[in-house]
Amino acid sequence: MTLRTFILSFLCIIALAMPVFAGGGQEEPSQEEESRPVVSTEEGTTIVVSEELIALVNKQPITLEDLDKETERIVAQFSSQGKVFGEEELIEIRWKILESLINRELLGQKATKMGIETDEALVEQQIEQYKAQFGGEEGLIAALSQQGYTMETFTSEITESIKLQTLITQETMALAQVTEEEAKSFYDNNPQRFVQPEMVEASHILIKMEPDADEAARKEAMDRITQIQEKLKEGVDFAEMARLLSEGPSAERGGALGFFQRGQMVKSFEDAAFDLGIGEISDVTESQFGLHLINVTGKKAQRTISFEEARQQILVALQQEKSAQTINQYLDSLRKEAEVELFMAEPGKEG
Repeated sequence: MTLRTFILSFLCIIALAMPVFAGGGQEEPSQEEESRPVVSTEEGTTIVVSEELIALVNKQPITLEDLDKETERIVAQFSSQGKVFGEEELIEIRWKILESLINRELLGQKATKMGIETDEALVEQQIEQYKAQFGGEEGLIAALSQQGYTMETFTSEITESIKLQTLITQETMALAQVTEEEAKSFYDNNPQRFVQPEMVEASHILIKMEPDADEAARKEAMDRITQIQEKLKEGVDFAEMARLLSEGPSAERGGALGFFQRGQMVKSFEDAAFDLGIGEISDVTESQFGLHLINVTGKKAQRTISFEEARQQILVALQQEKSAQTINQYLDSLRKEAEVELFMAEPGKEG
């Protein structure tokens, strides 16, 4: 699992929230505060319902600061991938983050009630795995910083994640099992999903040329690939020529592209490849990337994948789908049993 995948999947359900409230303050309440409604926590602390308090989950507070921090982190994560949110999108995202904060609080309260603790050895094991993935502690810290995290907050989230995942596993795993009959029924009812189209295995040699190249540049590129073509006709190994002269990213693999089906390559390239027989080399073929020589090394006819071949993949897919449904149902049940008070209007339902 990548760092970003861990962070985003964790935040989808159990976004980190660490609200801190000091009870019994010594300052006199302002006139404005005295006019606001108050609520009492299970610990007996009185909280004034203010603009800072946006939700109570069984008397436990979630604040505007919690929401703002999570929003900043998540927006930073997506921004690092080049994603920019519009105003309406951001409003929707903030609402989803609030829902995830509520879910996290509900799950945390349930885990505490059930006496579930996190195995610190598992936390350390996961952190060491991430360190190895990012080339050591410094690399991990740098990656976390780009996602808006510190080592401390990341460790806290891993700890919380393991704790809540333990709860979810205990409470939902038995309900999310997929039977052999369910897998076979899915296979029988979705035959179109198990048709493997015709595929070609090919290698290529690329000489780069811009689509709008002038006559001189086109002539230079054509001369180069024609010289390569002549060498191939003389019996020089295609893979060796690709390693030496191809300008595409597959050069280091001898030009190998593996198997592909129609629609996965640019049309001029795939048309030429699918017209060739095994062992044949194409004439010069032009695409938006430049000039190609294509060598077909294998073909697979269209066929139907058997249930035995697809069985494990089906079981995994159905398990993931059923697990998501079961977790959502479990969260719904916790929500129904809980006292959740919102002091922030859902988008589209203001007023």
